[in-house]
Formats: sequence, structure tokens, C-alpha cells
Amino acid sequence: MNARYLLTGTVQSDKNHFHVTVQLIQSESGEQLWANTYERAGNVSELFNVQNEIVKQVVNQIAGNFGAISRNISRITSKNNIEDLNIYNAVFWYYHFINKNTEEIFHQAVAALRDAVKKDQEYALGWAILGDIYMGGHFLGFKDVNVNNLISEAIHCGRKSITVDPLCQQAYQTLALAFLFLHSKLECLTIIESWAKLKQGEAGISGGIGFCLICCGEYERGFKMISDSVELNPYYQWWLNGGASFYYYHKKDYDNCIHWAKKMNMADIPWELLLITASYAELGYSEEAKKMAFQIKKDFPFLQNILIDFVSAFLQDDALVQHILKGLKKAGLKEGSVN
Repeated sequence: MNARYLLTGTVQSDKNHFHVTVQLIQSESGEQLWANTYERAGNVSELFNVQNEIVKQVVNQIAGNFGAISRNISRITSKNNIEDLNIYNAVFWYYHFINKNTEEIFHQAVAALRDAVKKDQEYALGWAILGDIYMGGHFLGFKDVNVNNLISEAIHCGRKSITVDPLCQQAYQTLALAFLFLHSKLECLTIIESWAKLKQGEAGISGGIGFCLICCGEYERGFKMISDSVELNPYYQWWLNGGASFYYYHKKDYDNCIHWAKKMNMADIPWELLLITASYAELGYSEEAKKMAFQIKKDFPFLQNILIDFVSAFLQDDALVQHILKGLKKAGLKEGSVN
């Protein structure tokens, strides 16, 4: 069949019960990459409902934005030299960049995707992913000598993708994130509603859209989308944890805020420490908060001069921004502080 991956499985049932097993196999090596078992109560009359539910879970867990196939490709590519990665489809550069947020990989990924869309102007997913990489580069503070403004270029790529294929979900996420950083809340929500009309909620994209909604101040809707996304596929973008942490900080549930902040596990990005520090301060753990604030000043000294701009870079709810800054101030961290 010339297929790189094979999906196999079995179904067993009796009058009141379904037992379904599914495996994803790499055809070249025969290695089982993923497997799951689904147990459902029901009878033959409910077969189609059960089938639709399981199919949705399987598709998201193996072929979704962070499904088993993309994780496998990322694992394979990480064992090779960067120069050898052009043997893989350009789409997987995106996952390689997600796994290794280095400036070198950023430039390599941009070059590969730029080449792909130059050769095929109708490559909708390639345009969307290129835009997503530009947004990742902007968030991480990277520069591209060929692009004056990474956000503007991301918007161009996202719009080009939707023009080619209005059903490309990745493009809607790219645009929503770009409008967040531009503080264009109305445009962000408008593109989200356009995505919602597609009614094709792929778990990874749905979680990303949920993050954008939380940043726009639509907390309950956004958190439900993140929760549903994580439940469908436990492998997901690290920044969805940040969205959940923002949600709980807004709710003044600081223990859960800390729980989700720690799940970010991104040592090079200040948000984990910022949310934990502010939460400790609001909980009254003064000594712990001060220690965390000292750690932030040590690890991220640049924040001392741009703290307000950094916290408000993509958060659209001013009340949440002020709430976070208040907690940080209690911990002894405020703009211009050096001690």
C-alpha cells in the first residue's frame, strides 16, 4: 500500500458492551507506536454513536496536531543532523521546532517551509504552519533578516492559507494568535468565530483557540475547550497549560494556577515563574514568593525594565493583567526593581 503507518484494531461486543482495541504501527519497522483500548456500555442500537465517539478520539490521538504520528516523526528527526532533515515532508519541521525551541531550528524551519510554499503556492497547510512558526519566533524573541515584522508575515501566511483552503484549521489558529499579540481583540474573536463555523474541532487546534479565548477574557468557553482538548489527547502544546493557569488565576484559585503553571515546564520562558510567584504572594506565602521573585530577577533580568509590557503582551483582559502585576508586586517584583 506504500503507507508509512498502518492503523489496525479489533472490535468485540455482546448485548450490552463494546470492547475496541486500536494500534498504530510503523509499516517499515513493524514497531507499535501507539495503542489504546476503549470500553463502552451499550447495545447494537447505539453502535453508530459509540463508533463516532471512538473515531473522534482515535483521530485526535494519532493524527491530530500533536498526535502519535507527528510525535514519531519529531522523534525520528531529532536523531538526525539538521542538514539531513529535508528528506521529510516540510510539515514536520513545525513539530521539530515545537520540540526544540532554538533559534537555529527556527531559521531552519522557516527556510524549509518558505521553500515548500515557493514551490507550491497552493500548499495551504504549509502557509499556515509557516505563519505559526513566525508567531513562535516572535514569542521567543527571534529575528529573521528576511522579514521586517514576524507578526505581519504570520498574518500574510494565515490569510494566504485560508484563501487557498478555507477549511485549513491551522491557519485560523495562526491568525488568532497574531491578532492577540497585536491587541486586536475584535479581529481575534472574529477569526475564532469563523473557525467555529467549520465545525471540525481538531483537538490540538481547539485547545489553541481556547487559549486565545482565555487571553481575550472569555474564560469559561476557553477553559472548556482546553479541557476537552487535553482529555482527547494528553499530548499538546505546552502553552495550553499557561491558558489553564491564567484561567485559575482569574478565578483566584491559586493552588490550581500553580499546578498548571508547573506543567508548562519551559525553563527558558518566564511565565511559569511569574504565575507561581504571583500565586504564592496572593496565598500569603511571602517567603516563598520573595524567593521566586529573586529567581526571576536572576534568570530573566531583562524583565525588570519591561515587566508591564511583557505581562500585557497578549492578554486582552486588563483586570487580569493588573491582578497578576499586583501579585508580583506583593512578592517584591515590579518594573524598575533591582534589589
